[in-house]
Amino acid sequence: MANLRVKEIIKEKGLTMQEVSDKLGIVRDTLTRQINGNPTLDTLTKIADALGVSVPELFFPQSSGNFTALIDNDGQLIRFNTIEELKKYLQNK
Repeated sequence: MANLRVKEIIKEKGLTMQEVSDKLGIVRDTLTRQINGNPTLDTLTKIADALGVSVPELFFPQSSGNFTALIDNDGQLIRFNTIEELKKYLQNK
């Protein structure tokens, strides 16, 4: 599992792990286990919603542009910040 940015996002938003746990209706230790383990997409969606971000932002900082694409390449997420980057990648596949 890729490293999640949950703790970084929590700090950026001026929240605490306890506050996010409370929003999710779980105990803090459960949240810690979820972000350090292998969370399901459902769990990632709930965490992202509680933090007010998208699921991809849990893995990568938000792009300054208007375009972001993620491709799962055999379990490795690859991020593209421009359509040109994505087109180049797809042409080489």
